[in-house]
Amino acid sequence: MTVTLFLPIPPSLNNAYVNVPGLGRVRSKAYNQWLTEAAWRLKIQRATQPTCFKGEVVVDLTVERKRKGVGDIDNRIKPVLDLLTKYGIIEDDSHVQQVTARWGETTTVRVSAAER
Repeated sequence: MTVTLFLPIPPSLNNAYVNVPGLGRVRSKAYNQWLTEAAWRLKIQRATQPTCFKGEVVVDLTVERKRKGVGDIDNRIKPVLDLLTKYGIIEDDSHVQQVTARWGETTTVRVSAAER
């Protein structure tokens, strides 16, 4: 089984948290905005393809690139895996056996049950 989800461009992990005196590291405004938008998109898409993967999965991530040469693709993976876990698409990101990430035209995530 495979599901393809369309998401907003995830923030770079470098910009996902900020230091706040007295509080330590907290989620940035940009990260919170992305989480809100991504949650709405997941809710809409799950209405037509409800899915919760149990066990091991493979994740294929394509991220829209606004400007060539800006940002690292690997900094986009963790926010997406955490989102998939938080909203029950996957049980836990520790079940991800393989991640493929690339720059592309649109931001999509394809999640598949891992072959055994």
